[in-house]
Amino acid sequence: MHKKKRVYYITRWVDSHNHALIDKDKRHFMRANRIITEEQKRVIANHLACGIPARAIYDFMARSTSGYKKIGFLRKDVKNYQFLLNKKAIGPGKAAVLQSWFRKQASRNAFYYDIQVDSDGAICSIFWADPIMRADYALFGDFVSFDTTYRTNKSYRPLGVFVDFNHHKTTCIFGGTLLYNESAATYKWLLETFLKCMKGKKPATFMTDLLGFKTPKFLPEFQAINKNDRNLKSTNKPEDRYKLYH
Repeated sequence: MHKKKRVYYITRWVDSHNHALIDKDKRHFMRANRIITEEQKRVIANHLACGIPARAIYDFMARSTSGYKKIGFLRKDVKNYQFLLNKKAIGPGKAAVLQSWFRKQASRNAFYYDIQVDSDGAICSIFWADPIMRADYALFGDFVSFDTTYRTNKSYRPLGVFVDFNHHKTTCIFGGTLLYNESAATYKWLLETFLKCMKGKKPATFMTDLLGFKTPKFLPEFQAINKNDRNLKSTNKPEDRYKLYH
């Protein structure tokens, strides 16, 4: 290095390398080459605000730029940016107000809540259940359906509900959750929190639209069936579904 000019000079060239260099057609996978421009971030944010999934956004943007090799980033980069938006959606001020409200509710009655935080102490996921929800679960919690299809909130977070029917064949809500993402770790935290809230009582059957519950990936004690099963689609009447569930 030239001390005055502050530049480097090549004094010796070694053409050997400790591993094979990446192929040209794969170099767009390298982290240094994966960049989401500000314009692309605006496109992603606008699509997320309309409730479009990250996978569909990435595929659309790839087709718009003549292929996946020219888009400049990967599908998981879109998911990571979505998580960043989720994290910013609840800032320190909102988080403090939210926790204060939950603490006030919990101090007055049997209201239950739990908050998942990240390594920086920022709020990730939230679960809550009021006294009526917990009482209903004690009576009608043999079967539980978990649904995360309602994800149109402006924070782009999956909103999930635990539901079932009561003896009047009307819907009972056992708890609600606002999730940071849909990873295995997040769902594991959610189900453990749900069981803790319900004093360890496990449902005999747990139905969900999440394919991951078909295997003992999260909690093996949940006997899960999937809403996409053809046998469940064969009936649309509430009374028939009630008989099937029970």
